[in-house]
Amino acid sequence: MKKRMIIIAAGIPLLLLMVIGVKALFDRNAPKPINEQTPWGATEYADAKDLSKAAGVEINDLKAIPFDAKEIIYQHYENGVAEIIYQNETDALAYRVSKSAADDEAYSDLHTLNLKGTVITLKGKGKKVFVAEYSKDGNTHSIHIQNGIDEKGMRELLDKNI
Repeated sequence: MKKRMIIIAAGIPLLLLMVIGVKALFDRNAPKPINEQTPWGATEYADAKDLSKAAGVEINDLKAIPFDAKEIIYQHYENGVAEIIYQNETDALAYRVSKSAADDEAYSDLHTLNLKGTVITLKGKGKKVFVAEYSKDGNTHSIHIQNGIDEKGMRELLDKNI
């Protein structure tokens, strides 16, 4: 009986080490947030790959934007929106992917275009386009530009990124 207790006592630390090792293996593959949560309810990630894993939607860095970005922020909101923000001192562009409609702000000018077989809704005011929205792979994609861009510039941006 004493021998059996010694064997059990020796096995408990080994079992604990195995449990810790398995947990560490799974934790290593989980996306690592940069911070727990921003004041606006988003969790930031280091890159698009980690953001995609956390959000459960595929989002990739845009290949081209209409200005030089000084900072890129990858964030996931509690409502399921994955967002990459490109910004500098004078402008910002937000690329969002979600499983539902993205933008509900009212714009005076709305029209659609077909690019590479994708129907895209452009939303703007006057000669500037501020939002482009389209559906792809069951998700809603949208590009928001803080200062707006002319339609030709938006078409070029979309042509390089979809």
